Amino acid sequence: VRISTDKIISLLFFVLSALYLHQTYQIRVFSFDENAPFNAKTLPTFIAYLGMFLSILYVVLPERSRSEVDHKVLDYKSTLFLIVIVIIYGF
Repeated sequence: VRISTDKIISLLFFVLSALYLHQTYQIRVFSFDENAPFNAKTLPTFIAYLGMFLSILYVVLPERSRSEVDHKVLDYKSTLFLIVIVIIYGF
């Protein structure tokens, strides 16, 4: 049985989401905020569970057929320019 690279990447994303979920339980919450419906842990925990759910969903669902991409018509110059200006903006 051959597993595609997309499925392997999805499994790695599941592992990263699980590690992120583990780290969300290390977030300290103020004592007056522990029983609040929304605190410092809520959104990170939701994001971790969502990442795990989506990665498992991608592994379980069947793959679509791949479409052929003509690399001659892709605009690599504009993409590279965008990456460079984003990196410059980051500094």
